[in-house]
Amino acid sequence: MRTATLLLLSSLLTGATWAQSFEVTSQLRLNDTTPRTTRAMALGSATDPLGDADMAANPATLATIKRPMFFVQCARNSLAVVSDYSALRALYPQSVEATSLSQIAAAAPFGPIVAGAYYASEPRIESPIDGAIAFGSTPYVAPPCTNDCAIYRFDPIPYQRAEQRFGVAMAWERGALTFGAGAELQQVVERLEVPRIYFSPPAGPSQFDRLFRRVDSRAVVPNAGVRWRVTPRIALAAAYNGAGSFTRTTSACNMAQPVSRDTSLTCTSAAVPLASSSERLPDAWRAGAAFAVTERLRLVAEGVRRHYSKLADDPYTIFGAAQRFPYLDVTELHAGAEFKLRPVALRVGWWRDPSRVNVLPSGGTSVTHRTLGAGINLGGARLDIAYDDASLRYQRRAVVGLGFGL
Repeated sequence: MRTATLLLLSSLLTGATWAQSFEVTSQLRLNDTTPRTTRAMALGSATDPLGDADMAANPATLATIKRPMFFVQCARNSLAVVSDYSALRALYPQSVEATSLSQIAAAAPFGPIVAGAYYASEPRIESPIDGAIAFGSTPYVAPPCTNDCAIYRFDPIPYQRAEQRFGVAMAWERGALTFGAGAELQQVVERLEVPRIYFSPPAGPSQFDRLFRRVDSRAVVPNAGVRWRVTPRIALAAAYNGAGSFTRTTSACNMAQPVSRDTSLTCTSAAVPLASSSERLPDAWRAGAAFAVTERLRLVAEGVRRHYSKLADDPYTIFGAAQRFPYLDVTELHAGAEFKLRPVALRVGWWRDPSRVNVLPSGGTSVTHRTLGAGINLGGARLDIAYDDASLRYQRRAVVGLGFGL
């Protein structure tokens, strides 16, 4: 039984070279979580400087609001699992799906200033894998490792993630220029349980334990933007989106050799804190343009420079030491088109999500997205729908939004 168990573990082990972010550890391909309007998502997630108020991505677009506005949106996410858990496919699906109320926003002009507020929530994701079901009462015992002790994680890994944002923004015009500024409270909740095995050559496995990674933290970040109406049909825009730094705690418990479900989910000791560190999300710079070719046809394009390199330094990894990881800053390209057939507007788009780490499939593959959607005017309201499909299988997002006063 011991030999068979170790052979099974060897097929599921992930090397100890590196693992840090929630995305890499959970083996999911995460989407950008910047709150976006349904219309922007249908246009390849590109902000339209001539169009709707996309206040979280660029507060300056609030200047398009000429009367009180209210907007509500729901989203359905499907995130691809990017590792091959062929031995565990019955337990570990090929994607993780969730639905939620994803955004509520309101804005109104107050003299020369337009002010707005929003709430946004990413659909909560949760793995179908059970976490620890029982704990012992004895103290945690650190492994008797020397410098030649190797640490490996093995899969699958239980995880949860939820993200919420509360934001305010304002914009004001001075001639052809519009300036915008905002502040956003970001709240991130993450849960990861990482089963680990220690090897002491040449003796072999010396200890099993389970690592608990927890983030439940808030951060206030700035947003800022500018828009320039070059002509009545052409507008340029630029913006900065801040990102928070969140406290992450790490604790561990001892675990028996996982020869059955009960032993793999049971801690033989109490869980004790090991370390506290920070997790930094990537901030972004945006630059875009919109061109109203005719009254019916509009083209938009945007480039987004996203700073994933902020994830590179980790003072305490899941392998217990500080390390620098190969995260890269990347430039996303976004483009979209809208054609109006009153009372319906048809929209299509494309965008590219580049590789942000040069190893592992969770971030090591560039993904292209194709989007489509429509807007239907309903008197004083507008119903918007959008669908985002990716070259990465099972990576999808569907959004429905209803706005009043747009």
